[in-house]
Amino acid sequence: MTPNFVDDIQQLAIQQAGGASSDRKSPAIKRQIVFICGRVKELKKIFYVSESIFQGLVKGTIGPKDLYSRLKSIGVMENDLEQMGGSLITFAEREKIDPEQKMTGLWTKTDVLHNQVDRLTGGAAEGLLYYNDEIIFKRPGGGLWFLVKTDEIEYLRPLFRYLEDTGIGGERSSGKGHFKITCDDAPYQLPKAKEPNSFIILSRWSPKDKERIVFESDAAAWELLNQRPRREVMHTSEGKFISNNLLRLFAEGSVFPLQEEKECYGRIEPVEYTGTAPAYEEIYRNGLALPVMARIGG
Repeated sequence: MTPNFVDDIQQLAIQQAGGASSDRKSPAIKRQIVFICGRVKELKKIFYVSESIFQGLVKGTIGPKDLYSRLKSIGVMENDLEQMGGSLITFAEREKIDPEQKMTGLWTKTDVLHNQVDRLTGGAAEGLLYYNDEIIFKRPGGGLWFLVKTDEIEYLRPLFRYLEDTGIGGERSSGKGHFKITCDDAPYQLPKAKEPNSFIILSRWSPKDKERIVFESDAAAWELLNQRPRREVMHTSEGKFISNNLLRLFAEGSVFPLQEEKECYGRIEPVEYTGTAPAYEEIYRNGLALPVMARIGG
């Protein structure tokens, strides 16, 4: 823990203890410190925040002390924060989504039992079972959304229709992974701090060689992913050579100190080669990071 982090907890503990004593060794303040540390552990379980909370974090109007003090098991006031599964939302948002407070999360992951197919008989193999994970949205009408930054959206609409027809992920032949894409043509404005000192990436980032990154900073929080590209089986030509190169990417949600404000960071680079020599075909992976300029630390 950084010194600022420890000081924030101690100051908040004194405040919530009534401010009658500033002795950090007093029983009342110790109890508050234990209570706040418990809240910090709960916050570490959160992977997603609502749009309104994200805007506050970006603009610096919501800081660590706000998260510790406003987090409630069951909210009462409009600005109270509640944990819903792996997500953090406000009490007002919870009232709209789940006014009866019956939902423990926006989605759930469940294990689905399958029979393994005997390749000799073509039927279900006796005693050979396996499980697959499935994610189910609890709220009717729930789904996923994503941002596309482009001046030529018409070039992407055929790709969206193709994905609607083919689906994504596994078990598409049994009806999984199919969806309907709707495009909102209204421009969406990403939040931005007035005097940013950091940037948050909304997509995975493969930095260019010339892009300087500062890791040793209180404003830096990042995760490094090691991945090998995967491609659709339907696009794999039998008999052709395929080479997968290891790719290291910074995960979405990572935070870095701002060195140079840019529209995007990173690069698109070849990560896979297919075909027969010497006419290899290159397959590219998107490593461009869509940044949100933020004010971390107030």
